[in-house]
Amino acid sequence: MSDHTDSWRVDEAALDGVTPLRARDLLVDCFFSAQNAAHARTKHVPHSDISRAEVRKTVEVLIRAKFRELGCDWEDPTAADLHKVALSLAVEAASWGTPPETIERAMAELRKVQQRMLQ
Repeated sequence: MSDHTDSWRVDEAALDGVTPLRARDLLVDCFFSAQNAAHARTKHVPHSDISRAEVRKTVEVLIRAKFRELGCDWEDPTAADLHKVALSLAVEAASWGTPPETIERAMAELRKVQQRMLQ
Protein backbone atom coordinates (compact mmCIF):
# COMPACT_ATOMS: atom_id res chain seq x y z
CA MET A 1 0.00 0.00 0.00
CA SER A 2 2.50 2.57 -1.12
CA ASP A 3 1.50 6.00 -2.23
CA HIS A 4 3.65 8.83 -3.53
CA THR A 5 2.45 11.00 -0.64
CA ASP A 6 3.48 8.33 1.85
CA SER A 7 6.88 9.84 2.52
CA TRP A 8 9.12 12.70 1.57
CA ARG A 9 12.32 11.89 -0.25
CA VAL A 10 15.21 14.28 -0.55
CA ASP A 11 16.21 14.87 -4.15
CA GLU A 12 19.85 13.83 -4.55
CA ALA A 13 20.48 16.91 -6.70
CA ALA A 14 19.35 19.09 -3.77
CA LEU A 15 22.19 17.63 -1.72
CA ASP A 16 24.94 18.80 -4.07
CA GLY A 17 26.74 21.57 -2.21
CA VAL A 18 23.98 21.75 0.39
CA THR A 19 24.29 24.86 2.54
CA PRO A 20 23.05 25.20 6.12
CA LEU A 21 20.13 27.35 4.89
CA ARG A 22 19.20 24.85 2.17
CA ALA A 23 19.38 22.04 4.75
CA ARG A 24 17.06 24.03 7.03
CA ASP A 25 14.61 24.53 4.16
CA LEU A 26 14.73 20.80 3.43
CA LEU A 27 13.82 20.19 7.08
CA VAL A 28 10.76 22.43 6.60
CA ASP A 29 9.85 20.57 3.38
CA CYS A 30 10.20 17.24 5.13
CA PHE A 31 8.07 18.18 8.15
CA PHE A 32 5.39 19.73 5.93
CA SER A 33 5.22 16.61 3.74
CA ALA A 34 5.25 14.21 6.68
CA GLN A 35 2.34 15.99 8.32
CA ASN A 36 0.38 16.04 5.07
CA ALA A 37 1.02 12.31 4.65
CA ALA A 38 -0.16 11.64 8.19
CA HIS A 39 -3.36 13.59 7.58
CA ALA A 40 -3.93 11.83 4.24
CA ARG A 41 -3.72 8.44 5.94
CA THR A 42 -6.54 9.40 8.26
CA LYS A 43 -8.49 10.92 5.36
CA HIS A 44 -8.44 14.25 7.19
CA VAL A 45 -7.86 17.25 4.97
CA PRO A 46 -5.83 19.68 7.07
CA HIS A 47 -6.73 23.33 6.79
CA SER A 48 -8.98 22.72 3.77
CA ASP A 49 -10.08 26.34 3.87
CA ILE A 50 -6.57 27.78 3.44
CA SER A 51 -4.00 27.41 0.69
CA ARG A 52 -1.09 25.02 0.68
CA ALA A 53 1.26 28.03 0.80
CA GLU A 54 -0.44 29.29 3.96
CA VAL A 55 -0.14 25.86 5.58
CA ARG A 56 3.56 25.72 4.67
CA LYS A 57 4.07 29.19 6.17
CA THR A 58 2.39 28.00 9.39
CA VAL A 59 4.72 24.99 9.45
CA GLU A 60 7.70 27.31 8.98
CA VAL A 61 6.54 29.50 11.88
CA LEU A 62 6.23 26.40 14.08
CA ILE A 63 9.74 25.26 13.12
CA ARG A 64 11.20 28.75 13.68
CA ALA A 65 9.70 28.66 17.16
CA LYS A 66 11.25 25.23 17.74
CA PHE A 67 14.68 26.60 16.74
CA ARG A 68 14.25 29.45 19.27
CA GLU A 69 12.97 27.09 21.98
CA LEU A 70 16.03 24.88 21.58
CA GLY A 71 18.52 27.76 21.33
CA CYS A 72 19.35 26.97 17.70
CA ASP A 73 20.19 29.50 15.00
CA TRP A 74 17.52 29.75 12.28
CA GLU A 75 19.67 31.99 10.06
CA ASP A 76 22.87 29.90 10.27
CA PRO A 77 21.99 26.42 11.52
CA THR A 78 24.64 23.83 12.15
CA ALA A 79 24.20 20.12 11.46
CA ALA A 80 23.85 19.71 15.24
CA ASP A 81 21.09 22.37 15.32
CA LEU A 82 19.19 20.60 12.55
CA HIS A 83 19.54 17.25 14.30
CA LYS A 84 18.30 18.69 17.60
CA VAL A 85 15.32 20.37 15.95
CA ALA A 86 14.48 17.28 13.86
CA LEU A 87 14.47 15.07 16.96
CA SER A 88 12.23 17.50 18.83
CA LEU A 89 9.84 17.75 15.88
CA ALA A 90 9.73 13.95 15.66
CA VAL A 91 8.67 13.73 19.30
CA GLU A 92 6.06 16.43 18.74
CA ALA A 93 4.75 14.75 15.58
CA ALA A 94 4.46 11.44 17.43
CA SER A 95 2.40 13.16 20.12
CA TRP A 96 0.03 14.35 17.38
CA GLY A 97 -0.48 10.80 16.16
CA THR A 98 1.88 10.80 13.18
CA PRO A 99 2.59 7.11 12.45
CA PRO A 100 6.03 5.92 13.61
CA GLU A 101 6.93 4.69 10.12
CA THR A 102 6.31 8.17 8.68
CA ILE A 103 8.57 9.69 11.32
CA GLU A 104 11.27 7.05 10.81
CA ARG A 105 11.33 7.57 7.03
CA ALA A 106 11.49 11.35 7.45
CA MET A 107 14.33 11.07 9.95
CA ALA A 108 16.26 8.74 7.59
CA GLU A 109 15.95 11.30 4.79
CA LEU A 110 17.04 14.13 7.09
CA ARG A 111 20.11 12.10 8.12
CA LYS A 112 21.14 12.15 4.44
CA VAL A 113 20.95 15.94 4.50
CA GLN A 114 22.96 16.17 7.72
CA GLN A 115 25.61 13.77 6.45
CA ARG A 116 26.03 15.79 3.27
CA MET A 117 26.40 18.98 5.33
CA LEU A 118 29.27 17.39 7.23
CA GLN A 119 31.20 16.40 4.10
